[in-house]
Amino acid sequence: MSKLQKEVRMYISEGKNLDMIRQEVLSSMAYLKATVKETLRLHPPI
Repeated sequence: MSKLQKEVRMYISEGKNLDMIRQEVLSSMAYLKATVKETLRLHPPI
């Protein structure tokens, strides 16, 4: 969890608008993407 928090904080601190994160930024967050995929694998929505 702390690794994901560090990644998100790093990308947010680079941006000027802290209220919105652009799609391009989300797409480049590899650990966030892996975390979401693993969560959905372990707990599928169906």
